Amino acid sequence: MIWIYNEDSKADIDADFVFDGFNKLIEIQATGEKTSFNELLKIAKEGTQKLLLKQRETLKNNVITFKCLSKMNFIQIIIYCALLFFTQILSSAAATKNEKAEVLQINSNDKFLGNKNAKIVLIEYSSLACPHCADFHISTLPKIKENYIDKGILVYVHRNFPTNKPSLFAAMLASCSNNYFPFLNGLFLSQESWRYSTNFEKSLCNIAKLSGMEKSDFDKCLQNKELKDSIYSEAFKASKILEINATPVFFLNGERIEGAIAYDSLATKIDSRIKLYSNISKE
Repeated sequence: MIWIYNEDSKADIDADFVFDGFNKLIEIQATGEKTSFNELLKIAKEGTQKLLLKQRETLKNNVITFKCLSKMNFIQIIIYCALLFFTQILSSAAATKNEKAEVLQINSNDKFLGNKNAKIVLIEYSSLACPHCADFHISTLPKIKENYIDKGILVYVHRNFPTNKPSLFAAMLASCSNNYFPFLNGLFLSQESWRYSTNFEKSLCNIAKLSGMEKSDFDKCLQNKELKDSIYSEAFKASKILEINATPVFFLNGERIEGAIAYDSLATKIDSRIKLYSNISKE
């Protein structure tokens, strides 16, 4: 899955283009729809034109700076550019560090298991259509829950990072469910029946029905634009700030762990952190 993100996160100028393009791409991936190169080129061209207009305005704002530089001698220009360069590097590094720390804090929208105030935090970004993610939830998470979460040692946070339309719909349905983690487990256990199916919506509807969700609630959930945009927004934020482009990705007290990880390996990492806190016991 390829992620495209506008560097200016506060600019809405190409937000619609990004979302429309993303929707189009995951729809093509999910349904196998044949789309011409010219059509995809048109989508890219429209977004590029919007970005060029924004860059043109930025260039106009820099004219004053260029005029000031023209009045400086060569040495002054070198000093000015050096200060500007290193100031941007340092501010960017600080902002990135602060942004990462902020994103890796448990927020009010997070779905989690365990003691929210536990000193050891495991955050997972996963796609509900990802086989390695399913394996973690089916084989590894139950052991982590028994040995660490239920004892108040660790809090586990699950965050959605959809990679195709089926995984987006599945994430929306899990969010609409009254029992998030049991519903999540059901989706992972039945993953093969829906993740690449051309009729995935019907399969997801059957899963939702088994969980007690009415058809009217199912339809209402998938039509919830605010929920959809929220999931997209969080995924784009993770893509930009945490540089996530595949799943699963875990963060254990800030340490990045990519891809599938066996229980023993993860338990070793958790145990090493327990030793840092004298008041934590596995008993």
